[in-house]
Amino acid sequence: MKQGSEQSNKRERKRREYEDKQRRDQQKREEESKRITEAAKRCDELAANPNDPRGTGVGVEFPALKAQAAEAIKACEIAVEQNRGELRFKYQLGRAFEWVDRRRALRLHQELTASGYPAAYDNLGWLYWQDLHDPERAVSMFRKGVKAGDPDAMVSLAEMIDKQYTFPTNPSETKLELYRRAAQLGHRGAAEAYRNEVTRDERGHRERLMQLQQQQRVMQIFGGILQNIPRR
Repeated sequence: MKQGSEQSNKRERKRREYEDKQRRDQQKREEESKRITEAAKRCDELAANPNDPRGTGVGVEFPALKAQAAEAIKACEIAVEQNRGELRFKYQLGRAFEWVDRRRALRLHQELTASGYPAAYDNLGWLYWQDLHDPERAVSMFRKGVKAGDPDAMVSLAEMIDKQYTFPTNPSETKLELYRRAAQLGHRGAAEAYRNEVTRDERGHRERLMQLQQQQRVMQIFGGILQNIPRR
């Protein structure tokens, strides 16, 4: 009788130990899932580009990212590791690394452009421009970004055209058209640049019209003078 009771107690202990282990394992899984979810959320909050077509949330302007780059890198590295198929975390990691390790950022953006991630073309273009002093490759990246539908790349290509590092190759590459397209995609800076460009064009048109009118008046006066000159 005593032996049977001991065996029953032993089975009960094992059952409780098994259930406790199951609860602990479940708790660990929940904590890990929460950690991963929070990392992804923090990566978006700390390093997302407001103009990224594939981004989420409000985003952070690039100058503001500097103060939180280290924290962003920690969160984004976890998010990248646990979400291999979601390239926006890798893009945001590369964006944060631009304030900490420019070579690492360059590699990440090269990998992203090879995968066709739209926003990375603009970042890579500026790394080519600023770090490698290669305006030709920079412009090439901006053009590829424009084709991929990235509004930052549209604004950057317009800037290169304005500085005469390149010229429009078709009607869709005029500064006005690039700003218009970027503004339609929600780029606030492009919207302001588009309004300024329209104002500049209108002012230039008025000035050319005034010059033409002045030339016409001068010709009329000159013509009147010629008519009053006595002919032999």
